[in-house]
Amino acid sequence: MHAPEQKPSRPGSNFLYSLDFFKLLPKKTRERLAGELQPVSIADGDLVIRQGDQGDAVYFIEQGRCNILVEKEDGKQLKVAERGPGEMVGEMALITEEPRQAHVMAASDLELWKLTRKRFVALVEEHRDVQEFLTELVASRLESAAHTAERTLGKYRIEHKLDHGAWAIVYQGHHISLGKKVAIKMLKHQMAMVKEFHDRFIKEATIIADMQHPNIVNVFDVEERFKTLFIIMEYLEGIPLDTMLKKNGPLPADQVIDIFRQVCSGLSYAHQRGIVHQDIKPENLYMMPGGRIKILDFGLACSFGSENIEMEGTIQYMSPEQIEGYPVDARTDIYGLGITAFELLTGKQPFPDKNIARLMELHLKQDIPDPADWIDNVPPQLSTCIRKCCNRNHLERYQSADDASRALTSTAFFETPQTNSKQNMSALYMLYNDDQKSVLNALLEEFSERAKAAGIQLQLVDFDHFLQ
Repeated sequence: MHAPEQKPSRPGSNFLYSLDFFKLLPKKTRERLAGELQPVSIADGDLVIRQGDQGDAVYFIEQGRCNILVEKEDGKQLKVAERGPGEMVGEMALITEEPRQAHVMAASDLELWKLTRKRFVALVEEHRDVQEFLTELVASRLESAAHTAERTLGKYRIEHKLDHGAWAIVYQGHHISLGKKVAIKMLKHQMAMVKEFHDRFIKEATIIADMQHPNIVNVFDVEERFKTLFIIMEYLEGIPLDTMLKKNGPLPADQVIDIFRQVCSGLSYAHQRGIVHQDIKPENLYMMPGGRIKILDFGLACSFGSENIEMEGTIQYMSPEQIEGYPVDARTDIYGLGITAFELLTGKQPFPDKNIARLMELHLKQDIPDPADWIDNVPPQLSTCIRKCCNRNHLERYQSADDASRALTSTAFFETPQTNSKQNMSALYMLYNDDQKSVLNALLEEFSERAKAAGIQLQLVDFDHFLQ
């Protein structure tokens, strides 16, 4: 066995341009890169890559086939894959300096093209298109790797893909030593490789990982590998509210109120720690079995007072200050929550226009309609609350999530059922300080769930005005 033998340059541009890798590149970049690739010939039975060596290049197969072999501690080799024309081998060397995880051996005479890691790194920094390819490359390896070491991130191992969004890919995984299920979110490289976003995300992720609240998904860890960021978080059983809407249609008012107040509880906790979510919408609210709501996706979260220069968020739920790039705070999330409550209640967004420019104009210049004009039997307090949440002037909105929640505290969540059996009523009075509200809200949500499971009807009444 011997190292790959380089040959004099030979025609191959048609083959190279047919590869998905080259199709992603601008024409001038393709031409320049094609001139830098080195042709390599390998004889049947020789090694292309040796397990344990430092990875410094990727090889594109033009002709022939090769086997991917993992060598065990006893020296035996296990075949885990086979590659042929149009495919790559050694691609992980492009994104990690870790030793090769397997041998690559020619199963016939091979004609290859070699791209060095050094040149690829320069391409990634120059072209967003290559960053997108890099995401696909990593995702493909994580989803298909037979060797478990290639699907391991620190204490966690990736199992299979759960979802693919605009900014991230989500996988199910587990904690290797504890065997506990986790969700693993991989940020796409076009975000993770922007230094400003990368640095801000690491800073905010540290804060978010310290947040412990029953209405906020737990973030356990952040791993950096393959030139991107992986967020390890709580694995949730349940359904996102946008899926629930599509499946069941609009929700009853009492359920919307319950969801609204749970989200307020989680937001209040985050806001007290200086974190603004920036993207509250049904897709980012998850209903667990039993009715508990979890706020997901703090990926766009930022500190109070940050300017939304990049217009981060989802335009249908975006506040006027986000659209105009002004500083954001708690009232930004309250606006998004108001739009969300409107949609949960009516089944439609208040501004259903699909034209982005028109949507931005509507958020800036027009008040949302009264949900009571769209459907019947909307409790007045709920209608008023939603419209105040979505006031275009942030000074006229609720100034905190606690204020928004308190506006619905006196609304009955459940109709008292008709029954012939005798019913009793008990009252519980609690005195607390302003800084204890988020803890109290969490306790009440847990108590409410257990009471509902036992068939006990609850009505919460706010007595703040009696104590002033």
